[in-house]
Amino acid sequence: MIIRIFLLLLACAVLAFIAGDVLLRLRLPLLPELVTQLGLAVLLLAFGLLVISGLVLLGKRIGLAVAEYFSQPQMHLRRLWFKQNQQLAIAQRFRLQKLKLHFGFENQRQRLLKADNQRQINRLAKAVGDELRRQKKHLPKPLYRQWRQELLSCQHRQDGAGLLKLQQTITAWMPT
Repeated sequence: MIIRIFLLLLACAVLAFIAGDVLLRLRLPLLPELVTQLGLAVLLLAFGLLVISGLVLLGKRIGLAVAEYFSQPQMHLRRLWFKQNQQLAIAQRFRLQKLKLHFGFENQRQRLLKADNQRQINRLAKAVGDELRRQKKHLPKPLYRQWRQELLSCQHRQDGAGLLKLQQTITAWMPT
């Protein structure tokens, strides 16, 4: 409807301009100027009507959008999304905290295991060293030095299997 009125006013303005041009060619003194002024006023009115109707339509759309935004279903939907995001964040924090605790406990377990292994190897090395000292008077010096060197090497490398093997070798060695 507004478009039809706009087009009608635009046509009237164009007709007024044409009439003003015709009157100017007829050399009438004031009439062409008045008709041209009337054409300009009608043209301004047509574009003003178009702009105002556009602004009114835009205002209606904004009003509807705002009303829809604050409507009960939309508010409930936004609350639902908020709660879902909150639950996801809590679940993610829980998972990350669980992972952090797992890595912390695993790290602590590894440290304790390493310390226990070191303590056990040191005890085993002390036992092997005591056994070697007891057998010292029955062993040839080069063999004693070799086993003593092997004992120190295994203890330094933290080689429990090597220490056990050395202990078995010392225990199994019988003086001839």
